[in-house]
Amino acid sequence: MKSISEETRAEAWLAAVKHLTTKEDRRELNLVLEILRPDLTTPLSKFIEIEVDKCLKDADLHPLQTVAETIFPATEYKKYGPKGVFEIYPKEVFPLIKSGAGNIHGTYAHRLVRGFDYKGNPCNPLENCLTRMKSELAHDGTKKSIYELSLDGTFSIPISRNDKKIMGFPCLSHVSFKICSKNKLIHLTAIYRSQHYIAKALGNLLGLARLQGFLAHELKFKPGVLVCHATDASLEPQTNFGKAITNELIKHLEEKRIGNH
Repeated sequence: MKSISEETRAEAWLAAVKHLTTKEDRRELNLVLEILRPDLTTPLSKFIEIEVDKCLKDADLHPLQTVAETIFPATEYKKYGPKGVFEIYPKEVFPLIKSGAGNIHGTYAHRLVRGFDYKGNPCNPLENCLTRMKSELAHDGTKKSIYELSLDGTFSIPISRNDKKIMGFPCLSHVSFKICSKNKLIHLTAIYRSQHYIAKALGNLLGLARLQGFLAHELKFKPGVLVCHATDASLEPQTNFGKAITNELIKHLEEKRIGNH
């Protein structure tokens, strides 16, 4: 197990990648990132993201923005507000992208807004979660730890779907939100059953930060700490891009990091 704490998403990602390169199989069971300021962008974190995006482009892989949008539809939220997330994305956007590479089993963003309750009735899990948060904040004795969303199924409560499919989507299994009403913060913990740190992890962190920021904004709170727990994290060395993340790139990013301190 390895725990890493950094201020920004990109710095946490870089520290994790550096750690994984020290492992013989470039893999760690239970890699936990604590990101203290998930909404913060600094010159250093921006530089890291730009460099990683270049590598993703060279490897013909999805850029950070595309990966992030599979977790939270920030584009629709920016244009249309909550309606863009709860209605426009599932009704208009998802049908256009669901046949694309990587989306044949759906997206996390779609599962967040189109699911079923424990009785099997259709529901909007994310909207239900936001409604519950608002309801709790409207009275004294706000409950802090009752805001859970399952991504391995389509339920608004954490019930496993028990897929017969054993590989691929969904890798993000569960997200848990915590309300800190005293400091007006929304904390987020995400659990991945497996996470590819080269092709996906930095984009995943961006998408999770946007999901967290969405709830915080709607509640007039601020984003708190973002914790991402990958029960199996790897540099996917079987891919060309995995092999391209060499000590040279890490050295390049690390030199920039040191230069900014």
